[in-house]
Amino acid sequence: MKTRYALVPALAAALLLASCGRDSNIVKRSLCPAVAVAQYAGDVTRFDPPESREAGAIDVTAALTGLRGDCVEGTPACTST
Repeated sequence: MKTRYALVPALAAALLLASCGRDSNIVKRSLCPAVAVAQYAGDVTRFDPPESREAGAIDVTAALTGLRGDCVEGTPACTST
């Protein structure tokens, strides 16, 4: 039982030392926009007739997948493709 409590100060010291040298107030900003698909905008289902929601009325379904973003920073103008 005594050895279990002897580890507490050692763990506290280790955590304190691990947090040294790291400034959590530094924020790195980028000119490049974040690339993402909105949560419910990645899947689309079209119905025919539009007011129907039955499985037999599904006309087209689509899903956005494999989205990539490429951005070159450090140039006079930020180029995004």
